[in-house]
Amino acid sequence: LVEGRTMAKLPHRNIVAVYDIVKSADATYIAMEYLEGGTLSQKMKDGQSLGDAISVVVQIAQALQFAHEHGVVHRDLKPANIMYRDPHTPVLTDFGIAKQQDTTATRLTQTGMLVGTPTYMSPEQINALDVDGRSDLYALGVLFYELLTGTAPFAGDTPIAVLMAHLTTPPPPLPAQFADFQPVIDRMLAKNRDERFANLKDFTRALKGAVVNHVVRRVKKMVP
Repeated sequence: LVEGRTMAKLPHRNIVAVYDIVKSADATYIAMEYLEGGTLSQKMKDGQSLGDAISVVVQIAQALQFAHEHGVVHRDLKPANIMYRDPHTPVLTDFGIAKQQDTTATRLTQTGMLVGTPTYMSPEQINALDVDGRSDLYALGVLFYELLTGTAPFAGDTPIAVLMAHLTTPPPPLPAQFADFQPVIDRMLAKNRDERFANLKDFTRALKGAVVNHVVRRVKKMVP
């Protein structure tokens, strides 16, 4: 019920639509739009072009910013939770552990409870601290890095090792062909959230600047 009500108050083209929330004696369920385009995790198996990666990241950033402006932090951003309405429209789903900043803590969101997916968890999530939109920004940074390189920036043989890497290990640098995006990635993945972009709008502006620099650099290389 909490998840359904959370999504229902977030009407956005890149957030799954909720049509009904029902609680009866026999069942409780959410009726949502049918997304037939598969998940981002499935698409990533085939590889993503730079243009595809930027399109996904920008659209999901817009969805997250909308959620944050309505007091909701997703807290479990990952490829499996991004589905496609059509080949070019990613849709954010699964608000099961989302935190509503304007309400008191629930059983799923109490301070001190570790929630999320290790590969995409921010340092403050790992430390079970109170989180804000910058935690989702960090997860988006992990996702962006993975879209560009094919691998997540923080790895380990066990979930605990992955969590420790988030806390103590700097991410590997991007391949040389994506160097124009390194400053953006570095800010997204800063261990200290105060060093990240303040919000997703600031990130999107910085990303657009990096795209322009990348295109200009490529054009200069092509011109004799």
